Amino acid sequence: MDWRACTRSETCSIIKEFITLTPRSKRALLGLLRRHEMQVRKFAWKAPEDDGLWSQFYSNEIETTIGTNMQGRVVDAASALAAWKPDPDLTGALTLRIDDAFAPWNSGTWKIAFEYGNVTVSSTHEDPQVFVDIQAFSEAFFGALTPASLRHRDRLQVHDEAGFHALCHLLAGPPMWAQGFY
Repeated sequence: MDWRACTRSETCSIIKEFITLTPRSKRALLGLLRRHEMQVRKFAWKAPEDDGLWSQFYSNEIETTIGTNMQGRVVDAASALAAWKPDPDLTGALTLRIDDAFAPWNSGTWKIAFEYGNVTVSSTHEDPQVFVDIQAFSEAFFGALTPASLRHRDRLQVHDEAGFHALCHLLAGPPMWAQGFY
């Protein structure tokens, strides 16, 4: 829930960190909030998109909004990919062309290989299997949109299906989430 959902006319508490690791601990924290219902009319917090509170504890009184809570841009694509930790069970390779008008060191064609949870990146002159601009690459890297969603929106061009599927496997996983206010 977005902290901006609280208005000055309401009694509202903003919870900046509501982090649990198990369903049991989530129930315990929600039980604690319920005990405060006489003093506070609304609680607000930010949660990742896949939190599931609204589907687990359905109530007409739960107000859910979805919005982005971070802005980001990959400023060093090769280093960001080399630092990426994909699923250790996945292996693959692709040639990716990235265009970046404002950071020329990002522009280029990159040979990317991944196995055992490690990624290697090197510059290449090979024909790219996938072409993307830095904005769309940043969205895929941060998990805001999947490569398939970007392709559907014509933000990513595929010249070879094997390379596209390798990119999808490389960037698969839960999206990044920042517990910050921007």
